[in-house]
Amino acid sequence: MISFLGLQEKDLTRLALLQKADGSYSLDDRLASIVGINIRTLQEEGEKNDWDPEAWATVTVLAYFTARLTSFSEDWELLADKSKLWLSEHYEDTVVEEMFERALSFFPVA
Repeated sequence: MISFLGLQEKDLTRLALLQKADGSYSLDDRLASIVGINIRTLQEEGEKNDWDPEAWATVTVLAYFTARLTSFSEDWELLADKSKLWLSEHYEDTVVEEMFERALSFFPVA
């Protein structure tokens, strides 16, 4: 039987494998399944706010790291840094912050 921490570690590994070379993520079923949000919900939220799907997916992963994988922060820090660099090269900080706050709301504190 896999423990809760074992499941989190598995999620981290799966997200590391999904990260593109530039640090971004694609908004797809695999990512949605890992973070536990229906793909249509993610797509609709991005479309409603006119957010680029890759940016929204990338920020959602960062929010997931922050909200759900805190015990593995040393492990995901480099992944997050790469994603943040990609975001900073393509989007204004205020847009990224807005996306991040919205993404965090999908992961309420238990």
